[in-house]
Amino acid sequence: MNINELTALRRLWASPAPDNLNLAFQLTFSQNLPHLLEAEMLVAGLFCADIQLVNDIENYFSPFCEHSFLLFAATFHLYPEGEKEITRVLYSNWQRLAAIHHRLKLAELANAFIRFTGFGTIFVLENNLSELIDYELFVTALYNKINYESQKTDYENGLFVAKNNPQNWDLKLSLPDFQPMDLPRAVYELSELQHLELQFPHADAVIPSEFSRFVALEQISFFENDEDSQNLPFVVPDLSILSNVKKWTFHNIKDAKKLENFLSKIPNAESIELKNCNFTRFPVSDRVRQQLKNLIIDDYPHKILPPDIAPLPNLQKLNIYDCAAKRFPLNFAQLVSLEQVRLVNFVRLRKFPPFLSACRVLKELDFYTNLIKDIPSKIAYFQNLTHFAFVDTLAEKLPAALSRLANLKTLWLKDSYFKKFPAVLSQLPAIETINFQNNFLDSFENILPLAPSLQHLYLAQAFNKDEVKDEFIAFLNEQNPPALREIIQGL
Repeated sequence: MNINELTALRRLWASPAPDNLNLAFQLTFSQNLPHLLEAEMLVAGLFCADIQLVNDIENYFSPFCEHSFLLFAATFHLYPEGEKEITRVLYSNWQRLAAIHHRLKLAELANAFIRFTGFGTIFVLENNLSELIDYELFVTALYNKINYESQKTDYENGLFVAKNNPQNWDLKLSLPDFQPMDLPRAVYELSELQHLELQFPHADAVIPSEFSRFVALEQISFFENDEDSQNLPFVVPDLSILSNVKKWTFHNIKDAKKLENFLSKIPNAESIELKNCNFTRFPVSDRVRQQLKNLIIDDYPHKILPPDIAPLPNLQKLNIYDCAAKRFPLNFAQLVSLEQVRLVNFVRLRKFPPFLSACRVLKELDFYTNLIKDIPSKIAYFQNLTHFAFVDTLAEKLPAALSRLANLKTLWLKDSYFKKFPAVLSQLPAIETINFQNNFLDSFENILPLAPSLQHLYLAQAFNKDEVKDEFIAFLNEQNPPALREIIQGL
């Protein structure tokens, strides 16, 4: 069989059609070509819908099962939804197959994993197979699979995430079951690694000196997966070797003392994220206080946030989600450099936070899901504000002072309790987008023509009755140019 005939045969094997696969099998059988097992496309026949053909293929190829791993590896491309299961089955059967067929080597198996699958690279690391692999192949596989796509979760995909610009890869490696000191040696070949996810260090943790090889590492994320480790004695490892890390993320750290001790030893930080963590203090060093620009707190269980979060003299972004707090510490008024504040799902918050009055450089302010009813007139202090969201609140009216926000471009007032369309909305000099969806409008004030700058007005589900909606639209049509219909959305 010449090269053209072999190429044609491989194309038949690559076809999902049972007729083509059957023909491929008959030709392979008649020509006695078991070596074609080295071509990953052959495996398609093992997963086709023709049960008899599957049995025939299995019987024919069974004497050559030293190459079985290629059969499984081939399915990763054709059947990505089974990738994780196929990999685990293959690895669990490796010793049994190797005992019968001595040519089946674990190194070859590991190389096949990383060659044919995005998940396989993670699997190789998790099962400590990375010492057996071809390092150059391993690093190449990471980059080749960095934009791997399928219907699986990020974890099953290998968690290699790319930015929108394909020329500027953000190489992220997630091994949340690994302690820092347990990383396989092959990981240290990834000198361009930018984001590393690991298990939170335990009592005897050491940050290996090899971390110095991660010269591009900017973000490190720690997860706590082992509940039994929560109460173990804990000494913070030496973190000085991580001085180039700018972003620190902590997930599910329930032992407040462990977390607080760790925070106190962070050498440098521009961003800190605490998700589903238990802490009552924020004891970062004076150096970190001067550096910190972004603080994210997600799923905070206590009724008041730690007062020692302030001062953070250069903090620009404060994002807090799912917080049980009823109020904010008074000294939050020291956070005068804030440019963005997001307060999401504060189900006990009833008053507009007083500390915001001191944040005169605010550009973006978001409130989502709370019990606040009134927006104070002090909102006019925020002369740099370009975006304001007040969503899923008890608000029924707006202060006239809102009209003094000369730079406000985006205003979200959806999912609230407005019964009148506020006249002040036609007095916003720079407004471009107003989202007024899901309210209870049954009348409207004697509003002026809408601002010429307005490009989008969202009114879906904003009216109690259709006749009120029709009256409102008719009134707007009288006051505004014909292009109004292009502005109003969702009716």
